[in-house]
Amino acid sequence: MKIVRFSLIIFLIICFNAFPQTNGNKFGLVFHTNSGSSLSDIGFSFWFDKNIAFEPIISYQNINYDGKNIGTSINPGIRFLYHFGQRKIKPYLGIGYRAAILSGSGESYADNIIGIIYGGEYILTQWFSIGGEFQLKHVITDEDFSPLGYPGNSNITVTQSTIILRLYFR
Repeated sequence: MKIVRFSLIIFLIICFNAFPQTNGNKFGLVFHTNSGSSLSDIGFSFWFDKNIAFEPIISYQNINYDGKNIGTSINPGIRFLYHFGQRKIKPYLGIGYRAAILSGSGESYADNIIGIIYGGEYILTQWFSIGGEFQLKHVITDEDFSPLGYPGNSNITVTQSTIILRLYFR
């Protein structure tokens, strides 16, 4: 559990220091809830202009195998989104990358995920929006064990739908 807390602190420090905000840029907090998955993400939205956003995200989960806890999967990711227009309903298109890293019990395993994102958000106020996404992902799993539960040593294409809440701070 210490490694999870330490990783989260380092992640937050990098996010706040790597992309200083200037006048006119928006900054936000992002929550993702994935259908069919026990993972929920938290991340940050950094807007470079009124249409382009960068979102570092992270999640973690405890992995059980044969009734034993074998470690914690830390899942950092990065997303680049292009929003079409500045209306109340804003569709967007993007790409994303995520690594699912399981460490514990002396072994480490990692899955790599790259995907295309299509979504939209409904701007309720200048501080809050709700949205949904459809993602088409290509998963490359570890040779021995997949932290995400896919067969080991495989290349798989999967789809996923996601509900998203965004809180904007400026």
